[in-house]
Amino acid sequence: SDQAYEIKKACQHLQTRPQVEYPFDILPSHKLTGRLFGKQAKDTYFMLRDDVVYMNHGAFGATPIPVFDTYQEWQREFEREPVQFMSGNYFSYLYDNIIALSDFIGADPEDVHLVENATTACNTVLKSLDYTVESNIVHVNGYGAVNNAIKQISEKKGIEYRTISDDPPIDIENLLLMWEEYIDDNTTLCVIDHISSTNAFVYPIEKFIEIAHNRGKPVLVDGAHTVGQIDINMREIGADFYTSNCHKWLCSPKSCAFLYTDKSYSYNIEPLVTSHGYFDGINSRFAYVGTCDKSAYLCIKSALKFREYYGNSWKDYNYQLLRNACDILCEKWGTPIVTPLKDYDERKVAQFCTFMLPVHLHRVTNAKEEAKLIQQRMFDEYNIEIYVIPFQKVQRLGVRICAQIYNELSDYEKVADAILEILGSLI
Repeated sequence: SDQAYEIKKACQHLQTRPQVEYPFDILPSHKLTGRLFGKQAKDTYFMLRDDVVYMNHGAFGATPIPVFDTYQEWQREFEREPVQFMSGNYFSYLYDNIIALSDFIGADPEDVHLVENATTACNTVLKSLDYTVESNIVHVNGYGAVNNAIKQISEKKGIEYRTISDDPPIDIENLLLMWEEYIDDNTTLCVIDHISSTNAFVYPIEKFIEIAHNRGKPVLVDGAHTVGQIDINMREIGADFYTSNCHKWLCSPKSCAFLYTDKSYSYNIEPLVTSHGYFDGINSRFAYVGTCDKSAYLCIKSALKFREYYGNSWKDYNYQLLRNACDILCEKWGTPIVTPLKDYDERKVAQFCTFMLPVHLHRVTNAKEEAKLIQQRMFDEYNIEIYVIPFQKVQRLGVRICAQIYNELSDYEKVADAILEILGSLI
């Protein structure tokens, strides 16, 4: 078809890297009014409600207004002449954004494919592999949706899945031992988070990958929270499959993520939808999966440019803010942080962290229900959006606090006091 021809032709851009001319400025300089932080950044660059303390950037991210404006401009560009847009330069714009992202994550562009979110990417890998009745999947307990996808594959294929608990306290050496013990000759895939969405722990995934590869087994890394938050390099990490959401910590518009696949699997991995480019190689397969709004994909370069505008000051601010917030919560709650504070001093951490709530103020009897109750009360009564985590195996509650350029230290003071008041009311 004509569509397949345009996709295949544009695929050559991944190798030739031609200069792509855009129909408009993808991040106008006049919209960048300074490297602002805290309330100034929130008021100037974000659409977040002014009356809400937004402590949950890790949920869905937040898109800076200049990047969001570009997103809407792409939508308007599509609507002005849909046929000419899709049969014209759309795929050139798409691959140009893939090239920019690939350079940022240390990957070859032909190994990077854009999908809506990390959950889609994990499902894509899980449903592309071949299983036998003897197969098993080994995974460190991760994001709920991915856990469900693994369980679904297990039930449909009649295979075993082996789960390693990641409830705190985290003992990396024990996790590595269990990982090695669970992997056997029948393991088809090993799955692990890079940064846990619950305990906020940054796993030394290179060690996990080495163990699996020594047994000849592929590894899928769910790095939903990594790109834009910690430095990642696909060539150095060495995973067979890796995914991350651009709309979280890279602050692109929603529904934008990547799936990295090692070249040895380029013939195995298929998108969940079969469309025009299916028979022209893996890049064409993922480039077009039917009519849907992919404007967010064309904003990756805009998001990267916004981050480049801030330079190192973005991470410097977030790390220092989080470190100071840790001191406040440790003092007020008298409770441990899941990740050791020394790791924060050495920046071996993410830009969010998890605290266990003080048990001396509230004895947990139903972690799941009580977490939902406290999280809703934090929003309804204190206008604080925060993730309260049920650790059901140990019947404890935790809270995940995030540091982003629109936060400031007073936000964490409010969090600390609100939690104490709510727990006090439950006694």
